[in-house]
Amino acid sequence: MEKLCTHCREPRDGQSLCTLCNEWLCYQCTDMHQDHRTASSLLQLDPDKRPTQTGSRCWSNGIPLCHFHKQEPLDLFCESCDLLSCSSCHLATHRDHRVVHVGKALQNQLWLFENLMVQVEDKKSTVENTAKQIEDRLHGVKVMQRKAENQIKMAKMIMINELNKRANLLTEQLEKVSGEFRQHLEDQLQGMIELCSQLGHVQNFISWASSHHQRNPLLFSKEMVGWAKH
Repeated sequence: MEKLCTHCREPRDGQSLCTLCNEWLCYQCTDMHQDHRTASSLLQLDPDKRPTQTGSRCWSNGIPLCHFHKQEPLDLFCESCDLLSCSSCHLATHRDHRVVHVGKALQNQLWLFENLMVQVEDKKSTVENTAKQIEDRLHGVKVMQRKAENQIKMAKMIMINELNKRANLLTEQLEKVSGEFRQHLEDQLQGMIELCSQLGHVQNFISWASSHHQRNPLLFSKEMVGWAKH
């Protein structure tokens, strides 16, 4: 009697017999069946672990049941469709897809998460180091700014002091020059006042001598006349 795979729609030679299911399987179905033989044996041999209530959609251990094959657990994961699948759905609609056991899919996903966690930690460490460097640079900029402000203030004070010194020196020089020139003018003014007074005395003398016909004053006044001319 020809032994054909009981799971394949197309006739394929059966290469192995599952003693629990009493079914012939081809090479491909054998590999998949081995991963789910434990769940299938539990389904057939352990009725206490079937759904505890009528219409329940999960095993007692929490594995959801297939919507189309009511008594089969969704213990396969189709990576091509990103969907959970039972054994019957795999053979019917996901035969040529990348299908793995849920446990293996979880392990793969955990492995990806672990690698991703390492990458995220490395990237986070890099970002934190970069942020620390930026903070250090910001602090350095603030320190440099404060130093520059202090230097500007010091330079301003020095310049103000120098300007005050120069201004005081110029003021002193101006006062000295102005004082000397003012004193010179005052001396000239005093001289002019004295000269005017003397000239007034000369006028008075001339008027007196002329009006009273005094001979002696008129005769002996040559020196005074010469002084008045000069």
